[in-house]
Amino acid sequence: VIRVRAAPPADQVQWQNLQVSKRERNLRQVVSTLILFAFTIIGSAIISAATFLKPNFELLLSAGCGEGTDSTPASPPPALPPPPSWPDTGRSAGCASAPNVYIIEGCELSFFQTLPVMLGSTVAIIFGHVIIFILAPVLSVVIERAHFFYERELSVFLKLTFFQIFNVLISMATMLYRDGDPTEATTRGWLANATPLIVNVLIGDMTIINIGIDGCKPDVLVRRFLIAPGLKTQAKMNSAYVIDADVQLAFRLQLLAKVTCLTLAFSPAMP
Repeated sequence: VIRVRAAPPADQVQWQNLQVSKRERNLRQVVSTLILFAFTIIGSAIISAATFLKPNFELLLSAGCGEGTDSTPASPPPALPPPPSWPDTGRSAGCASAPNVYIIEGCELSFFQTLPVMLGSTVAIIFGHVIIFILAPVLSVVIERAHFFYERELSVFLKLTFFQIFNVLISMATMLYRDGDPTEATTRGWLANATPLIVNVLIGDMTIINIGIDGCKPDVLVRRFLIAPGLKTQAKMNSAYVIDADVQLAFRLQLLAKVTCLTLAFSPAMP
């Protein structure tokens, strides 16, 4: 059977990969997906750890929020344990209400006191997602060996979209068992813990892509001002200075797809 189709544009052909058979490329896709899956689990663990440790750090800050205000130490008020039916609301106005933690008056923290903990948690959450952003394009070149650029672009888009959403879902699932009771965790306490996680993910993703990658373009700055001036010929300098878009379209499309999916999935549950 003879099948006639238009030849792809020459700039879409990955000439160095044409010797790789379809069977080998499919096997490489499986290997690339498994590697990305493993690092996604690592990223989910980082995000979950940051979310779990954030209340503990705030408790440490709130424990000493009244120190230094009076030279005569006052006796602490009696700590009252919460009743058995105490709902997991996640956190009171000033300090966390978690199992085996008593609520003590006078430990309210200001915004600037909790800002370092908040920023540290956000950075850890962003780092848990940046792993996927870094690996997906690299694996598409090193392992997958697509014949055409649009195949590589589609692969990066699908992997970024799936594993970004999967990363969030796994991290959200850990919130259900934060206090060992999944039935209690689906109430207000789950919202107090999981809603900031979703917001951090979406805002961090948009910030990295729109400002960090598209706005600042660190790779472009490095190639233009550090690599290009050290090259010996004008042709090499021109090739280092002029940089194509590569898989930027895949990055933008995955951001749109992820925001759409997470918004439709979780916005009805948020107050």
